[in-house]
Amino acid sequence: MNMKRALMILPFILLLSLVSASSVYQINYTYPALNPPAAYIVPQILKYEPFPVNVGNWFDLWVKVQNIGPEDARNAEFTLIPNYPFESNDSLVRDYGLLYGTKHAYNANQNYDSTQLILKFRVKVADNAPEGNSSIKLQIAPDKTSGSAIVYDLPIQIEKTKTTFDVKLREINAQESSFVVINIGDNLARAVIVDIKSQADINFLTGSEPASLGDLNQGEFTIAHLKAVPSKSSKDITLAISYTDSAGVRTMTEQTVAITPSMLQNSCIQNSQSPLSKWVFALIGLVTGIFLVMLVALIKRKRAHK
Repeated sequence: MNMKRALMILPFILLLSLVSASSVYQINYTYPALNPPAAYIVPQILKYEPFPVNVGNWFDLWVKVQNIGPEDARNAEFTLIPNYPFESNDSLVRDYGLLYGTKHAYNANQNYDSTQLILKFRVKVADNAPEGNSSIKLQIAPDKTSGSAIVYDLPIQIEKTKTTFDVKLREINAQESSFVVINIGDNLARAVIVDIKSQADINFLTGSEPASLGDLNQGEFTIAHLKAVPSKSSKDITLAISYTDSAGVRTMTEQTVAITPSMLQNSCIQNSQSPLSKWVFALIGLVTGIFLVMLVALIKRKRAHK
């Protein structure tokens, strides 16, 4: 098999393997009976993940295209046109050169349909994108040198699939820190897990592990108990909250909670002593030791003179 053609057909195999994923959406296009006289390339399958795409997030877009005309497309070019509410820093123009027509779909040296290929793009939804269906455009030119091309509208469904959280510090004691975690967003958060991010002024205790909170509906709250205690100098503590959104995508967000000295009053975890304080305590210990030695020696001397 020609290596270039093998690379073209490989993404199609990968594409088929995604059909069972619940967050992947697929559209199959059908066309009326056509008898084009020359090369004629059309979209056959549109697939994107996740479904629906979330406002402000990136998604993967695949398009299977096929030359349904009898003649070969010898200078095929495909251009993604991500007008608002879409944008991309991906390569938007794909030159594939030869794409066989139906006459030469199966040559003697190949055993696959060489009239088709898979295009993949990485696309971002604008932060202020409206919910609902929007279209992203794909321009197809069977022969880029002719200046003739057709633009197809590919529908993409946009929703706000993520949610937001509010976190309140509940208590800090010598054994743990506890937090009230509230789902203040518009969507269900599944399998919520809360952990404290590694920080220099946080003491992680034996058995420290993330807190699994289960599912949180809109407006619901629960308590996260974590075996970690901030030091006396801590000003804040940052939590990492991960959850599965309504599109089935695992998402992580961070929340920073301010800490006041009064919140640390029940914590016996202290800062490590400064070098100066260490010398002061060492000096006190030395003086005390000398005094005790002299006292014992004096007592022994008095007993010896009796």
